[in-house]
This record gives sequence, structure tokens and C-alpha cells, in this order.
Amino acid sequence: MKNLPLIVADGCTLSPDGLADQAGRASRLLPSVAKLECSEDELRVSFRDGVDRALVDEVVATEQRCCSVLEIEYDGAARLLRIAAHDAQGREIVRQMAGFFGEAR
Repeated sequence: MKNLPLIVADGCTLSPDGLADQAGRASRLLPSVAKLECSEDELRVSFRDGVDRALVDEVVATEQRCCSVLEIEYDGAARLLRIAAHDAQGREIVRQMAGFFGEAR
């Protein structure tokens, strides 16, 4: 299984173990990826029916707590994860996440 690059943004509050745990959670979502849309500032990941909602919620909640350079939202009804950036550092993270989730397709 592909590993999420451990991207440590300025201001990230996760410990090294926390980063590894988050990467593991994200990796477990890969089989559920249905579609990807990406621009320089935003990544949209659509998941298949049956995606583990609790796992998505945990990934999103963790990122919302630790990463101030990204705006992260999940629409459970549409099974759509949205990750947006507002600066160069955030755009680099969006680019790397797009590559990671894109490998699932």
C-alpha cells in the first residue's frame, strides 16, 4: 500500500507518531477513492459508496486540528473530501496529496 508523504507544515501540531498514524488512516482510504479533481489550490476526492465514514471523519478531524495552512471539509452525503490551500505551503501539500490519492485510481 502506498504511504502518504509525511508532510510537516509549519505550525503542524502532530508528533512524529501522530503523523505516521494519520498517514496510515489516509492509506486505508485509498481503496474507496472513486474520483479526483485537482487545481493548484484545491483537491476534491470523491469516495465510493461504502467508504468508512468514521475513518474519513477521523482523518478530517485530525487535519483540522493540526494543519492551519489547509481548509478541509467532508460532505458525507456526497462522499466528497475537499482540501483547499491559501498559500504556497498549502498548495505544495495539496499537490502531494493529489499525487497520493491519484495513485488509488
